[in-house]
Amino acid sequence: MKCEKCGRLLTHLDVNFFDHEGADYEQQLPFNEYDTDAVEVEVTQNWTGYDLSEEEMAETIYCPHCRQFPFKNPEIQTFDFTRVVMFKQSTAREDREGSSLDEYRYGGDTVFRPGDYIVYRNGSRYEIGRIKSLRPDGAFVAYHSGETGAKTPYDLMRPLVNGYVLEKTTLGGDYFKEGRP
Repeated sequence: MKCEKCGRLLTHLDVNFFDHEGADYEQQLPFNEYDTDAVEVEVTQNWTGYDLSEEEMAETIYCPHCRQFPFKNPEIQTFDFTRVVMFKQSTAREDREGSSLDEYRYGGDTVFRPGDYIVYRNGSRYEIGRIKSLRPDGAFVAYHSGETGAKTPYDLMRPLVNGYVLEKTTLGGDYFKEGRP
């Protein structure tokens, strides 16, 4: 596929994202070209164009050569997808979740522990959650009143340092009762 602005061959597109600190960064993404004159790029909710107008979305996708939106047609369609997670029967909880950690250090001074309140950056939104358990590759965090935890990467979480002021919460349902952290 060629850029419709500069005519050069494209092997990828440059797309802007937010990092875990909120700063912009550029990522090279592959694309899928369809015979219906459509081009698809898979992005996450950390894409800086998420929740913007079509005109503003086009300002976040570039040709790597001329640094312009690579198409003459400015139309962009976005689709939200839902990930469905299912669990096979397991004889032990440890089989499903792996070994749990007592604490996890991220970066320099950031320490996560079960029971800690966190702020999660979900695209342009922020969510408060409570850590149920820690794994080497992410934490299971309760974001609602049910006992199910969503696995969340550490680089998208920040400790809520004044979480102790939350006297009453339904995060995690009954999980945090009975002396759990």
